[in-house]
Amino acid sequence: MLKEIQNNRKNTIPRMRTIPNAYKEIKALDPNSNLSLRGLRNMIKNKEIPYVKTSANKYLINLDILLDKLMGIDYNNNNDITCTLWFKRRQ
Repeated sequence: MLKEIQNNRKNTIPRMRTIPNAYKEIKALDPNSNLSLRGLRNMIKNKEIPYVKTSANKYLINLDILLDKLMGIDYNNNNDITCTLWFKRRQ
């Protein structure tokens, strides 16, 4: 399944978005999302997702990679895919 996602995206143009526009698209997909604009900016600051800096204050991020990251799918430097499972700890 993960290889299919990677193969399907090889022949497509990346959906590059500014930080506010990526945030709006995530909110459109999931209005109840708890991701904040500040949280998204922190992900870029901490280099958790790749970005392209186009000017002094403008960053572009690949929307598909961001969505994969939020789903727990991560691409490492060797173009291999690793999957992180997120779970809620029982108390």
